[in-house]
Amino acid sequence: MRTKKVGIVTTIAAFGMAALTLATLGVAKGMSASAAEVEPEPIPAEQGWYVVGNGAGSLKDCSWTNYVPDFKLESTATGREGSFKIENLTLYQGDAFKFLYADGTWAWPNDSGWTADVVGDYSCIDTGIKYFVDGGLGNIQVAANQSGIYNFTLDVEEEGVFITAVRTKALDVAAEEDMYVVGSLKNYATCTWPGAIDVATNCPKMTYDAATKKWSVELNLVIGDQFKIYNLANNSYYPSGMNNNYIVAETGTYVVEWESQAPDFTVTPVIAEKA
Repeated sequence: MRTKKVGIVTTIAAFGMAALTLATLGVAKGMSASAAEVEPEPIPAEQGWYVVGNGAGSLKDCSWTNYVPDFKLESTATGREGSFKIENLTLYQGDAFKFLYADGTWAWPNDSGWTADVVGDYSCIDTGIKYFVDGGLGNIQVAANQSGIYNFTLDVEEEGVFITAVRTKALDVAAEEDMYVVGSLKNYATCTWPGAIDVATNCPKMTYDAATKKWSVELNLVIGDQFKIYNLANNSYYPSGMNNNYIVAETGTYVVEWESQAPDFTVTPVIAEKA
């Protein structure tokens, strides 16, 4: 008999854990200090288990606050307990989600944070699986180099909840990144923090160099400007967390550069050539 309250079985080291700090935007890796935390309030739907989340793959059509019919798990069970399946989810690094019952009950991870047995379960599976508890709700999140197409089985029993994840195909990481500069920028008045505007049409877009594997953009910045860089593909800020916006100390022209999958970016002044 299974005794742990929560368990997970996975055929590969596919997932890491991260904090959901802004549920309505689906921000999985951090949020701007300018944004307010919001608890999800799912819209009622047909009873059953659903995937809720966001990401660059299949989850781009999913939601944190609405039960999307295409993300309902299939089962012959008529209630909350039983075995439930969902197949062929395309997931990229940074994509994040949970399993949620239509009455608002989180299956796992739950919204009360991490417990010792949950951490223990994961630490026993593979040292490559990571989890983060930096102030928000815990999510299942695709780890580095584990993008792919996945099948999931959710077994809900009296003893607890058990999740099986199987990656049926590996995927390239190229589609994971679509980088922009976002924030409070005096020379880019239409751009602000995601959620308030359409980032793709209002904010400076960074360009990718396949040779260096770096994204960059040249900007005219003003003293006091505040910003981060933002991955529109999976709604992630760099750096993650709060109260760590880059603040411009001197007006000038700068190159903002980010190496693919790095935790932070660099800002370098452009020095004018002497005549």
